[in-house]
Order: sequence, then structure tokens, then C-alpha cells
Amino acid sequence: KWKVLNQIKDIAGYICMKAVTEDTVKKQTITAWFCGDIPVSVGPERYFGLPGAILELDVNEGDVVITATKVDLKKLDTPLK
Repeated sequence: KWKVLNQIKDIAGYICMKAVTEDTVKKQTITAWFCGDIPVSVGPERYFGLPGAILELDVNEGDVVITATKVDLKKLDTPLK
């Protein structure tokens, strides 16, 4: 369960909103910055479930940080099934 907060930041040219959750098994705080302009519920390290692509993921307040540096949107040659 994500809690969406009222904070924004620019990542790779996209305006992103902050969301946080807690990994109760590993006892870690997960912070995600997601972009609603890319309306696909995807992200790194098996994290997803937000109303936009996660462009930055911070595990346990800086232990691991994954940040998108570039986003390439391409047209599909064949439709997804």
C-alpha cells in the first residue's frame, strides 16, 4: 500500500510525485517518485502499483537509490496481448 504525498520533483525531464510504503518483512522504508504523465504502473526492483511509472526508487533512506536518467517512449510495432 502506497501513501502518495504532496511533494514533486523533476526526474529526467518529468514532473514526479512522491509516494512511500513500508517493507514490513525487511523493515525498510521505500520511497518512490512516479510520473503520472507516463500512465503505466511499472518500476524497478519489482515495485509497482502507482498511477504512473516509477522514475526513482529509494530503499531505506539512501541505502539503495535507483534513478532514471533518460526516458525513451517508442511506438509499438505490434500491439500487446
